[in-house]
Amino acid sequence: MDKIEEIHSNLIASKSTLRRAAAKLIGKNEIIELGGPLWNAYQNEIKNPKAWETQVEMIKSLGLIRFKESKEAFYKICKENKEHDMVTSSAVKAYVRIARANIQDVNPILDLLSFGKFEVVSSAFEVLGEDKMMPSLKEILFFLDYVSKSTIVNEKGYTDFRVGLVCACAGWKGIPEVSVFLNECIKEEDSFFC
Repeated sequence: MDKIEEIHSNLIASKSTLRRAAAKLIGKNEIIELGGPLWNAYQNEIKNPKAWETQVEMIKSLGLIRFKESKEAFYKICKENKEHDMVTSSAVKAYVRIARANIQDVNPILDLLSFGKFEVVSSAFEVLGEDKMMPSLKEILFFLDYVSKSTIVNEKGYTDFRVGLVCACAGWKGIPEVSVFLNECIKEEDSFFC
C-alpha cells in the first residue's frame, strides 16, 4: 500500500488518533487529491461533538489544501461566533484560506471583522500573520484603526486578540503607522509583546 492509500485508509479508521494523524498529513503535505475523502471523514466526525480535536485537524487541513466545497460550512461556524472554541478558530482560518483569491486578498477577513467577537477576530488576525498576507496600505490602516477602536476585551488567561496582527506587521515594512502601533503594544503594561 502506498503512502496516499494508507492516509486515505486511516481517515476512516476506528481510532481517532489515526484519523487525526491522517488529517494532519494531508494538510502538511498538501495532498489535494485526498480533499474529498477528508471532507467526507469530517462530515462523519462532526456527528460526535466529543471528537473536537480530530475535527480541528480536519478543518485545518481542508483549509491548507483550500478545499472549496467546505467554504460555506466553515463560514457558518464563523457566524455562530462561539467564544474560546478551537473548532471556531480553525474554521475561521480555513475559511479565510479558502475564500481569498490570493495572499493580498483580505476581503474574507474584513467580512469576519464586521461581526466577529474575540475568537473570530483573533483567529482572523492570526491567519493574516501566519500566512504573511500582504494587504494594501488602506487595508493595513483599517486594521490598525479597527484595533484602536475595538471594544473586544482581552480576558485574563487568553492571548491578546491582536497577536496575529502584530505578527503580520513584521512583514509590513516602512509604514510609520505600523511602527507606532508596535511601539504602543510594547509599552502597554502587562503586555505579552515584551
